[in-house]
Amino acid sequence: MTWQIVLQASGIIIALVAGFGGTVPVVNWIKRRFSITGRGSQTLAVGVSVVFALASLIAQGILAPETLTVDNMAVLFIAVFTASQAEYRRLKDK
Repeated sequence: MTWQIVLQASGIIIALVAGFGGTVPVVNWIKRRFSITGRGSQTLAVGVSVVFALASLIAQGILAPETLTVDNMAVLFIAVFTASQAEYRRLKDK
């Protein structure tokens, strides 16, 4: 039951990102709303990229409860890191 909620939440996050046209408008909105500049805006962009990468991995079924074992933690960390870096690079290129 709880995992279904996580799946639904990830789908909603991805739908919102697609609806906003990507992560750039989301990051820009948060920066304006909270007056974030400089190093804080870079940290925000990385944080948003990680959140969207996690949501994407969950929605695609790559990240699931059965994969959350001690043996798989390194692989999962690498998957989340790689996905977040791809999202951050896409964000940086805009």
